[in-house]
Amino acid sequence: MWSRLAAVAAMAAMALAPGADGGQSITPSAHHGPGDRRAGPDAAQVSALLQTLERTDPVVCEMAVDAFGHGWYGWVRSSGVGVLGAVPASQREDQSRMRRAVTDPKAVPVLVTGLGSGNACVRRAAASLLGESRVSGADQALRTALANKSSQVREAAAYGIGTSEDREALPALVAALDDKDPGVAAMSAWALGQIEDPRAVVPLIKLLHSPEPNVRASAAWALGDIEDVRATDPLIPLLRDQSPEVQLAAANALGQIEDKRAVEPLLPLLKSSDPDLRLSVAEALGQIEDARAAEALAAVVGDSDPRVRRAAIEALGQLDDLKQAPRPLLVALQDPDPEIRMAAIESVGEIGDPAAISALQRVFTSADPATRLKIVEAAQEIDGGAATGLLMTALKDPDPRIRKKAAEGLGDSD
Repeated sequence: MWSRLAAVAAMAAMALAPGADGGQSITPSAHHGPGDRRAGPDAAQVSALLQTLERTDPVVCEMAVDAFGHGWYGWVRSSGVGVLGAVPASQREDQSRMRRAVTDPKAVPVLVTGLGSGNACVRRAAASLLGESRVSGADQALRTALANKSSQVREAAAYGIGTSEDREALPALVAALDDKDPGVAAMSAWALGQIEDPRAVVPLIKLLHSPEPNVRASAAWALGDIEDVRATDPLIPLLRDQSPEVQLAAANALGQIEDKRAVEPLLPLLKSSDPDLRLSVAEALGQIEDARAAEALAAVVGDSDPRVRRAAIEALGQLDDLKQAPRPLLVALQDPDPEIRMAAIESVGEIGDPAAISALQRVFTSADPATRLKIVEAAQEIDGGAATGLLMTALKDPDPRIRKKAAEGLGDSD
């Protein structure tokens, strides 16, 4: 039994709890709903898991814990679908049990001990399991650990609290923003973002002035998660921060807040030499949906990074009151990259520019049925009868799905 658990523990860990991005497991904790009420791993199994992670190569361990919360195919795996034939049913049963939230009260002290491991990966695993558990006393154990004399334990505790989204821990997390250890302060900021309580906005804004880039970035990310417009003005100066990570976090946060005051400060960053920052800014401008960004976004439709090109194209389709499709967007209708091409077609439809019909008609000759169907769907969004000719042509298409969609479009235009 135990050797089998040791062999599968690292893989089973992948579905036990949420990761650093706050994703949810298939078995939510009490904070997230009832979920699967069946018993999860007991104390002995949890101990075996942590011991295995302790012995595992650090990179493999971190990859396993990074995957926490991505077990939404667990029900398929437990049924045997999509599983290699050599995997015995007994192993699948063990994995199924270990995918559930911890329910054994005896596992709490085991996990608390794990918070003090010298292995950062094990600390994170223990914190996640505590945060996602359905055991009475787990939340209190994390709050208590937040006051531990060890900064590593405090950091792990803050991570666990963010995982559990424990609102009762908010005062303790706010106090931890002043922790002398930057790692604890940064993780406490992240946890406050996961809880999404507006009461944390003012303390997090103060943290934007930290001398530590990681702390400033974490505070910015958290403010974006809370989505409070009070953070807009304090975040804007961080777009010029010396740290690329802080700039990225600020741009992301301003996009999530969706305050139009951020548009003008964001626009220059579309010319940044950092493609990740250009990507984040393009996405943020799309979220804010202000048509003032149209010209700058159109200028990066030809960006050297395909991720930025697609983000700019999608953002153009999201802008409010944009009536005319920019020329670079029409050129992108014939992009050799199918994902770029499809995104451009969709954005043209969302803009609803009648003058774009001729460009759509030229692309309609594509031999790709998926492209033709997307064009018909886009044409349906354009008012004023401008798309009638294209839809009439589509009625003769060899693909029945396209003919049906065209008929629907013509019916809607009556």
